[in-house]
Amino acid sequence: MSVARWNKKLGLTPFVAPKFKIVSFVSDLRGNKITNIPVGFFQRLTSQKYITDINLSTNRLAFFHEDTLSSLSELNYLTLINNNIDRLDKIILDDLKKLQKLSVQQNFITKLESGLFKSLRNLTNLSLRENQINELHGRDFKTVLSLTAIYLDYNNISSLMDTIFNQLYKLQTLDIGFNNLAQNIPEFAYRIFRRDLQLTRLGISGNGFTHLWQSYRNGFFKKEIGLDISYNNLPADEVKNLIGNIFPLYICRYFRRIGRESILLYMSRCWSTYLGLSGLKLRQLPGDGLRSLEGYIYALYLNDNQLTEFDVEDIFYGSDNNMRELQLSGNKLKTITNRQNVRFLKLQLLNISDNAILNFCNNNWQKFAPMLEMIYVDRSNIKVLDSRCLQRLSNLRLLSLKDNPLTSVDGQSLYGPLKLSTILTTRDYFCCMVPAKVTTCQPIAIELLSSCQHLLSHLSLRLYIWIVGGVAFIGNILVFCFHWKNSCKGRPKQVFRLLLFNLTVADFLMSIYLFIIAIADQFYHNHYGQYSENWLRSTPCLLAFFLGSLSSIMSILMMLLISIDLHLRTVDPIRYQSRNYKYNSFRTTIILFWLSCLLYVGIPTITSANAAGNDRVYKYSSICMPSNVDNTYFKTWILIITFLTAGIWLTICVLYYLVFIKAYRSSISVQRTSASADRKLARKLSINIIN
Repeated sequence: MSVARWNKKLGLTPFVAPKFKIVSFVSDLRGNKITNIPVGFFQRLTSQKYITDINLSTNRLAFFHEDTLSSLSELNYLTLINNNIDRLDKIILDDLKKLQKLSVQQNFITKLESGLFKSLRNLTNLSLRENQINELHGRDFKTVLSLTAIYLDYNNISSLMDTIFNQLYKLQTLDIGFNNLAQNIPEFAYRIFRRDLQLTRLGISGNGFTHLWQSYRNGFFKKEIGLDISYNNLPADEVKNLIGNIFPLYICRYFRRIGRESILLYMSRCWSTYLGLSGLKLRQLPGDGLRSLEGYIYALYLNDNQLTEFDVEDIFYGSDNNMRELQLSGNKLKTITNRQNVRFLKLQLLNISDNAILNFCNNNWQKFAPMLEMIYVDRSNIKVLDSRCLQRLSNLRLLSLKDNPLTSVDGQSLYGPLKLSTILTTRDYFCCMVPAKVTTCQPIAIELLSSCQHLLSHLSLRLYIWIVGGVAFIGNILVFCFHWKNSCKGRPKQVFRLLLFNLTVADFLMSIYLFIIAIADQFYHNHYGQYSENWLRSTPCLLAFFLGSLSSIMSILMMLLISIDLHLRTVDPIRYQSRNYKYNSFRTTIILFWLSCLLYVGIPTITSANAAGNDRVYKYSSICMPSNVDNTYFKTWILIITFLTAGIWLTICVLYYLVFIKAYRSSISVQRTSASADRKLARKLSINIIN
């Protein structure tokens, strides 16, 4: 590949300072399906000495040539996420003296070459997540003394060498979660816990541990360490003992006691302790252990437990000035309370998704975190948003309400937070009600059929619905009158009239459906977006779905019977006339069709009654037509209807073709021109299709 072609694909982005020359380049090559970088490619770039960041994520790279990166002496960040790399060679990294961050996660690496990172003296962040590494050797990280974070989670590591993390005094984050360390607990404790590691986060989650306390205690008695033991099988007593023996660094207590909280060391380590207690089946919090860490925990993860009640004082007795992130998703919480009026004055992120929160708009619980910037409350069955629901959270910037029913939303529910800029939901037309200061809102209302103001967004749609509905209603009434008139005259029963009458009934139901939609459009005129959920949960919308779906299915079935009748009448008219039972047979078939359709349409109608959007067959469709392909049951229901309709139309086309062929051959056999007869037959068939 030529250099010119690569330059076009490379997309080098320069950083330019006013009145100065270009100081660096960022090369973003993500998602380009690159399988190989040509030999000497970077060497031929005139900007090579300015490139500081290369992102080659989501490509198909399996290897690098020896000199591929040799000329990038100023490179600080190298990202190789989600490729096909199965090994890293030392010679590839030897010249990257200034590299600070290396991300090689989501690849197929099974082992690390000896001395692989020897030349990377400035490397601070190393991510080898989601590979297939089986073991680590004692010298793998020995020379990289600048490392502050190592991520080795989601591999197949079963054992660790004794000296593997020796001398890494700057190390703050070590994540070896979701490996196979459960069978090596004594070795694990001896080789990890006994080391003088002063980590803000040690991640050992998802390793299948059933007992850890004794091994932990043998390492050292009081651990000056941040710990993530999430998603293990630890008893509650062990969790309580472990948390009770985590202590802040001595230096942290010292600086806090003398009031020197601005010291860099205090800020970087003492305020960064991570505590992960997710997925441990906790029914209550280990309050005493948590309270001993008051003022030191930066992030507390309590996701996927069995907490049914949560009061803020369950974490700390008094107010806290350090915690930034609190995760409580995936529990069974119904309410959040704050009986002692505790304050988390620095809390910025709160995640209470996957619960059943009943008091979301209760301003009392919001007092505990007045500085919140991000709230995630997805899938929590929130139905009501009152006026100025979050008015106490003046710093709120992001609110995520995905997959909530939100059946009753006040037009001013999100007024109050002055900095609110991002709202994420899955409720259609919710963005119609957000304040003008919100710059990002999902889902965006696309005004194809409906808009924030109108159920039917365009005047042409409204006129079409009224005109077609009116014509169908009057036309079918006239057909009913004609049929009744013929019945009163005692005329003999005919199959075609029976079929036409039932087709008329199906079409009449469609006209009722159109009138329901047209009237609803007038009722919600100028404020549909605000009250869209009221309409979608209403009985008229449910009735509209039932009538519209029943009419559509029965119409196509009746067209099939009409086509079969026409085919039998044309292909073998003598035998057709001799069948005295044909009327009763068609009548029985029609009755079975009606009963089947009533049952098939009735079941999703009943299950969609007063249901949330994701649990309705028509989801958020403003015209109440089936559209929920996210729900497996409804998706199957829709697919059956789709394939049935396509199959029936194909059958009708085949039957009409056979009728034309039979008529054409008959006209030839009697030696007469067929033009007039063909036109007559074509008109009849066209009328049937239009009906």
